Amino acid sequence: MSKSFADVKKSQKNGRRTITHELCFSATINDEWDRLKEELALAVAADQPKGKSGDPRPQRVGAKSHKVEVAEKMAALREANDDSFYAVTLTQIRSNEWQALRAEHPPRDGNMMDRSVFFNIDTFPRAAVAACMVDPEPTNDELAYFDEMLSSGEWLDLATKALAVNEGSRTVPFSQLASSILAGSANG
Repeated sequence: MSKSFADVKKSQKNGRRTITHELCFSATINDEWDRLKEELALAVAADQPKGKSGDPRPQRVGAKSHKVEVAEKMAALREANDDSFYAVTLTQIRSNEWQALRAEHPPRDGNMMDRSVFFNIDTFPRAAVAACMVDPEPTNDELAYFDEMLSSGEWLDLATKALAVNEGSRTVPFSQLASSILAGSANG
């Protein structure tokens, strides 16, 4: 069965790339979340096999591991403060619109940081996010709230996500290992 490009264009599976980025709008809760993430990383590392035997650290029977306790604290913090977190959704814009947006915010002469990322780091992040944000809708009120609450680094994180949906590439899913396994199974 052959397909035409018209068949591909009609497919409901196809569309613009979308990415979601979780934000915490409470500095206090975010600080606690970061502390717990660090504690969890340390707990996971401490739970890794030690020495040449490869045996994990001994665990008391019936006791929760420290990493489980920390993960539970993280889940409880999130659940108790759900009104401080929001998943921002960014969607790819048309290629010509993205190129025009990039052209409106070129790197400044002599600014090494701008040169390293190929855009004006003071103006591009907000413009890129506003152009790509679909949830929440980027109204003046929503963007003003973001301006009030987000640091320059958080704007840059969101802009990095906008870059990913607009400048990333889609690859054909292919696995050399899966293909070799399937080829081998056909032979016997």
